[in-house]
Amino acid sequence: MTDHELKIWPEFYWALQAGIKRYEVRSTDRAFMLGQSILFREWSPTAKEYTGQHLIGRITYITPAGTMGLPINLCVFGVELVE
Repeated sequence: MTDHELKIWPEFYWALQAGIKRYEVRSTDRAFMLGQSILFREWSPTAKEYTGQHLIGRITYITPAGTMGLPINLCVFGVELVE
């Protein structure tokens, strides 16, 4: 079971899968917490549907909203793939 399920566009999905991208910039519309698991489901914005691809990651670090120049509605968290 995962703590959060998120849509992720193909270019960001593949960078995350390849290990090039190890972070996520997300809205603070939910309470992300250190150690939580994330189900990233690849979403095609052109087809407006999920592609069937997915990754599971774990939050390793959080830069909170409103710090380090981030707006109050965005946070950045580190991601480690677990599956």
